[in-house]
Amino acid sequence: MKFLDLPQLSPLQHALNHDLGESILVSRIEAYSCKRAGSDKKLARSLESDAFRALATSPFGPMTESASRKTLLYLVSTLNAAYVDYDFTNTSPEQFRKEHSTQLAINSIDSTLSGVLGPSYAALRERIWATIELEMQLPKCTVYSYVPETDDPFTEDGTLWSFNFFFYNKTLKRLLYFSCRAISKTSAQANDPRMFDPSDERVAEDSSDEESWGAYDQDVANNMEW
Repeated sequence: MKFLDLPQLSPLQHALNHDLGESILVSRIEAYSCKRAGSDKKLARSLESDAFRALATSPFGPMTESASRKTLLYLVSTLNAAYVDYDFTNTSPEQFRKEHSTQLAINSIDSTLSGVLGPSYAALRERIWATIELEMQLPKCTVYSYVPETDDPFTEDGTLWSFNFFFYNKTLKRLLYFSCRAISKTSAQANDPRMFDPSDERVAEDSSDEESWGAYDQDVANNMEW
């Protein structure tokens, strides 16, 4: 996955970062292109394991199907790109959930942030979703959420709550990651200077190391059956 530096998203992300008294709210609204980067190669190979291929059902459909494994790859690669200090390679399909509809996902985000930020979110809400609609064409998106387990930034000491949604537009080959987490001010995380500005955390991908999915499919086809 390649991070897309869309200048209209950054102000929204920063506008949602808030001091909540005993905790801080840290937000991410980031877009990624569904192009495989060199760092995704290991993950792509791992999805060819018998354990993954044996799953008859998953939030993405049967894992025997190429499209299902690609969707899982997109989501896990996004998490790896967003949090480079963590490795989500072994994340299982069961840690994701397919939302019933885009609108229900939006309602869930609105409900959480309205409860936490009150009028501050009400003033931002229309601008946030209008901008996301412009970039993602929301009616054409499939939405997934991530359920944290262990060894990720959402289960570390000091994280009080979090949500993680992925708006995936297959036609645009683009994914938008919308995440918020409340972190106790007494935790070590709260003192990380990258917490409110994650730009330093990302490692720029070398464009020469990217491959189109068409090239990837051909490469895999030469070595194994999809």
